[in-house]
Amino acid sequence: MRLLVIYLFTVALSACLLFAVQPLVGRLVLPLYGGSPAVWNTCMMFFQAVLLLGYLYAHLSDRWLSVRGQMYLHIGVMIAAGFLLPISVPDGWTIDDPQHPAWSLLKLLALTVGGPFFAMSANATLLQRWFSATNHPSAPDPYFLYAVSNAGSMVGLLSYPFLIEPNFGLSDQTTYWAIGFGGLLIGVVASVILTAQNRGNGSDATITLASAQPAHIDWSHRAMWVLLAFVPSSWLLSVTTRLTTDIAPIPLLWVVPLAIYLLTFVLAFASRVWIPHLWNKHALAATAIVLVAATVASRSMGLAALHLFAFFLGAMVCHGELVRRRPNASGLTEFYLWLSVGGVLGGFFNAIVAPNLFSVLLEFGIVVAAACLFTGTKEKKTDANDETVEAKLLRPTSSAKKRKRRKASPVVQPNEEPTGRSLLNLQMIKQHWPLSIAAVLAVVLLRGVSSDNASSSMWMTLVVVLLIPTLIGLRVAGQTIAFSFLVGAALMVDEFDAGPQYEVVHRARSFFGRHLVVDDRATVGMGQQPRYRRLLHGTTQHGFQSLDPLQTCEPLAYYHRTGPLGDLFSTYITNRKSAVSEPTKAAAKRVAAIGLGTGAVACYANPNCDISFIEVDPTVRDIAKADGYFSYLSNCGGENCDIIMADGRQAMSASEDGQYDMVLLDAFSSDAVPTHLMTREAIQMYIDKLGPGGVLAFHISNKYLRLDHVLTAAAAELNLAYRAKHDRFLSAKDREESIRKGKADAWYFVIAKQDDTLQKLTSDWQKPDLADDVRVWTDDYCNILSVMQIGR
Repeated sequence: MRLLVIYLFTVALSACLLFAVQPLVGRLVLPLYGGSPAVWNTCMMFFQAVLLLGYLYAHLSDRWLSVRGQMYLHIGVMIAAGFLLPISVPDGWTIDDPQHPAWSLLKLLALTVGGPFFAMSANATLLQRWFSATNHPSAPDPYFLYAVSNAGSMVGLLSYPFLIEPNFGLSDQTTYWAIGFGGLLIGVVASVILTAQNRGNGSDATITLASAQPAHIDWSHRAMWVLLAFVPSSWLLSVTTRLTTDIAPIPLLWVVPLAIYLLTFVLAFASRVWIPHLWNKHALAATAIVLVAATVASRSMGLAALHLFAFFLGAMVCHGELVRRRPNASGLTEFYLWLSVGGVLGGFFNAIVAPNLFSVLLEFGIVVAAACLFTGTKEKKTDANDETVEAKLLRPTSSAKKRKRRKASPVVQPNEEPTGRSLLNLQMIKQHWPLSIAAVLAVVLLRGVSSDNASSSMWMTLVVVLLIPTLIGLRVAGQTIAFSFLVGAALMVDEFDAGPQYEVVHRARSFFGRHLVVDDRATVGMGQQPRYRRLLHGTTQHGFQSLDPLQTCEPLAYYHRTGPLGDLFSTYITNRKSAVSEPTKAAAKRVAAIGLGTGAVACYANPNCDISFIEVDPTVRDIAKADGYFSYLSNCGGENCDIIMADGRQAMSASEDGQYDMVLLDAFSSDAVPTHLMTREAIQMYIDKLGPGGVLAFHISNKYLRLDHVLTAAAAELNLAYRAKHDRFLSAKDREESIRKGKADAWYFVIAKQDDTLQKLTSDWQKPDLADDVRVWTDDYCNILSVMQIGR
């Protein structure tokens, strides 16, 4: 009992620390490399690569060393990694090549966390291998420890955003993590001691993979392991992108799919069967039909639950197949090595390959179709004792034997697809009842959303009359490949549909996300209703411009002249220069705008005001500069505007003190909040860049976050003056009138060195109250949860 408890504790702690350190290190390097998605994605690619190296190290040590030799070697590796703690950025670290910071970031990650992460990444595999060499009753099948490992990963994943980050600064986090690593080292040593005391019959030098290689592992088996790991890994990233951009851009929503991903590992590799594998197959096929119907009909919040449920079933099917196809304990390390390869390839496909191949999220439909390929109900028979030896699980049955078995018995076997002559028998009804439910749900859902004009009537009719019945027919007929192809095709085709209210002008995709330029459709009965060109990122609108040639230089949406930003420019920029009869470049006011969008702020540029935009995404720059898409920069700003391609904080830190009259931060939309742009240290740096009478303005319009609480706390601690204005729609009539004028609900927060500077603003700029439960965000501490306002 003591042996099992120590192993369970060590495996769970290792996985927990492994998942907790990843966001910790990401936060640690954020101020140095900026808050772009490229930083986070580079970190994730680094961790996946090191995890793969850890699995390779575990596999090679198992191939070349005895269990005793593996233990001594790994204890040495763990001790050596411990000397690299606590995790910290070297003093005076600088970016070697600012134009290509990725290599510098990878070097920093290797120096700070590479050693400890590498040592821990091999723990789960090695501990399972060592456990299999003991005399414990569960030793022949140690895969249940993998379920425990993933449960520990879930604890680490959920504890960081909900427990660790809200209560501890980075310096405390690194200290406590180092203490946890010490506890892990003790657990590993205890596992080694107990393993030596509880050796199995063949444990020691004779137990190596080289001497006990399963006889029937070949490259077809390895390829299948990689594929089955690739599909849920890619689906994880795809569904996360889909949810956080197209459906509900809620901060921290990315945690939910990842938690589901880990949960499926826990359930699939558990020592007992929680959900029958065959049920998961039928349920996935049924849910795929509902998903197709719902996706082409709507992009509402209600789809989030359906997407997550479909992902859960897809991951359960793939991971269930991995469990069925796993080798015995002697092939364990190779099995996990190829699983890691599949996971890395899934991440690489979504982060690198897909953005360069596809202009829309086609990888989502591809991986859903791939998962559906495994919903076929033909199961290969195993021995009655359900052996896990690879040779018995994967040995193919000859086609002759299949034909003979089918001829000998017209009755449908429980694990086989029904033949055409038995489609209407009781067995068929038992197997395909989820599809009947899917058909009913699909039709009801389509009828419900059709009244909201969520999709064109022609497409809706096609779905009801042709697509859904065809999918059901293919599934019932056992045509798994055709069924999967049609599911994927329907989901991919829908990616090109912008809805009935828009005409697509341009699609663009980059490392930083997907962007869509659309025009409002001219519909019957619009009358004098104005039409606009809009820049969309999922459900988030980053601005729009009038299609009326006479109105193209009017800033709209959040940047309207009658809105908060118009107030700031008229008070601190335009009016201050109205007395200058012949403006010169030396006298012109300077504005730094972090975040470009459509370039609407360029409408405020003139010979008296130069505006420097700071943008991190080259795709956004290209869209804003192209005359064919938006003309704010070319027609309105002209030579008085320039663009600096860099992270906002990095670019501002490189500028001279006192050179700006206004610093505008407009980078707080959607679900990705660059927290490093609004810490106490960042705000103090922005203030230092302001000249006498200058102001620091934040555009903080957001459905889910009260960013004014963060800024109020920081400004109060720095003894700065501050005001806020929320220009919102007070009634339906007010909303209708504002939309007709091209004005959007806008919320701005302004900070200045002296309160006298802000006295010039009108009375509707109010001083917000301090929130008691919101701490000041610093480079060492931030807490998204404290300012989340879901459903308000």
